[in-house]
Amino acid sequence: MKLQLKNDPSRHFDLPREIAQILLLMPGSVVAEVPPPPVKRGVGIWQIVEGVFSGRISLSVSCSVCGSAMVSGAQKAHEQKFIHCGTSEACPPEVANQWREVFKRLEPGSGRLIRRSPSDADDPVTQAFKRSRVHCQI
Repeated sequence: MKLQLKNDPSRHFDLPREIAQILLLMPGSVVAEVPPPPVKRGVGIWQIVEGVFSGRISLSVSCSVCGSAMVSGAQKAHEQKFIHCGTSEACPPEVANQWREVFKRLEPGSGRLIRRSPSDADDPVTQAFKRSRVHCQI
């Protein structure tokens, strides 16, 4: 158990738990327990991704602090909660709107974007997808 001197909090000591508890409970004790470090919480990074090999389009979210990640190609993927760093996070509205628009353009069953004609490249949905797309190996 980590203890510190009350009059000099910069000095820390590691003691067996039983001994530390006795010192803490003694009247006029000069030691206190070292407070735990603050919990570092990350923010989810939400992206629409295209698999490099499969070509499948998915909604991906990850946390750089705890390393948690989730990838889903489901129609309601934007409604799922991402649990990481001891908290639950919802998909940001702008990413959810982009996912709804992109999902309308996916081939049923394959998860690949339907490209109807060369003019699709100028279509606002395709542009939004290209802006948010990240290539990953799925």
